[in-house]
Amino acid sequence: IPSSVTSIGDGAFEYCESLTSISIPSGVTSIEASAFAQSGLTSITIPSSATSIGTYAFYGCLGLTSVTIPSGVTSIGIYAFYGCTNLTSVKLESCKTEIGNKAFDNTAAYTNGNIVTSHSLTRVETQEATCTKAGNSEYFYCSECGGYFSDTAGVVPTSLSAVTIAATGHQNVTHFVANDPTCTEAGNIEYWYCSDCKCYFSDADCTQEITQAETITSALGHTLQHFEAVEAGCDTVGNVEYWYCGDCDTYFSDADATAEITLSQTVVAATGEHEYEVSAIVWNYEDGTATVKCLECGEYHTFDATVTSKNVLGQTTYTITTTINGTEYTDTKTTGTSLMMVQASYSAVTAAIEKANSLNPDDYENFSAVTDAINAVDWSLSVLNQKQVNSYAEAIEEAINNLVLAETVNITEETIEVIDPVEAGETDGE
Repeated sequence: IPSSVTSIGDGAFEYCESLTSISIPSGVTSIEASAFAQSGLTSITIPSSATSIGTYAFYGCLGLTSVTIPSGVTSIGIYAFYGCTNLTSVKLESCKTEIGNKAFDNTAAYTNGNIVTSHSLTRVETQEATCTKAGNSEYFYCSECGGYFSDTAGVVPTSLSAVTIAATGHQNVTHFVANDPTCTEAGNIEYWYCSDCKCYFSDADCTQEITQAETITSALGHTLQHFEAVEAGCDTVGNVEYWYCGDCDTYFSDADATAEITLSQTVVAATGEHEYEVSAIVWNYEDGTATVKCLECGEYHTFDATVTSKNVLGQTTYTITTTINGTEYTDTKTTGTSLMMVQASYSAVTAAIEKANSLNPDDYENFSAVTDAINAVDWSLSVLNQKQVNSYAEAIEEAINNLVLAETVNITEETIEVIDPVEAGETDGE
């Protein structure tokens, strides 16, 4: 090829299967499309003056085993060395050469990773996109040329936008309504939680991020009212000492509100044990009851009572009995008049005395016996002693009947003394 040639045109040596080698003048700046496609080249030296290699330029050159791309080449067209299956070594002297799509695909060098470039590559690992941050697929970045590549050799170019994975946005968000805190349990403000990024937000659009701690409202603590112990009465309930929180309606047995109890556990039942004023029991014989006042509560309580009666000598004695707090109490009353209070009948005695008074004592030798019988009378006896009273009359009658007349009787004008029964204390009985 003459030295005056500056460009090898399209398809200039395409299909030249017998062409195994060629010398390209140093003045050539471009090798156009399909210039040596499917030729028999086994080696090729690209001059340093070259600036571009066209598409399919060395396509299907099965004999090529190695190639060096000078640093002056700024672009390699698509499929430029595609199908050069025996091409085991490729060296690119510039990292700034723009390589077209699949320029070295289906070559041994590409397959074996034996394409050497001058890129200063940094591998960027795959990063999963998050709700708010974009991710990326794996790529390689050259710090010298600023290029992005999808292969380790820096042969397959890509772009930042192509490797970037857009942020997903908050997809799995749960809304939590506000809950007021209680005395013992914390509450929370209204918030939204994304389970994908594990973040908390104060707004539904998930633009205002907050911490989990900021979602929590602290427990309020108890507001306690203290109740002193009150002793139970006979019919009034008392209570143990306790504390009550009106906010949570809870009862506690301690001031620190750690020992919870129920309302029923604060109550001390009424004792039911009345202390009665037993000295002032009101007895009701007709109803068979006993009513008494409790000294503690002031109430009157009525108890059943048992009433019995006994008739003695005309008098009826009633006995009423009740039991209060285990102790038996009794009251009695008597009705009617006792026969012991009824005077015996002295009519027979009075008649006998009148008979004696009708006699002259001087006419009889033993009239003193009559006088003694009269003086022996007890005028205070009751009907219970009626038999004894009758015996007084019988004794007087017997004394009169046993009188013996005196041998000489001198009758004078002196008045014979007559015993007045009333003055003697005689009283007629009923």
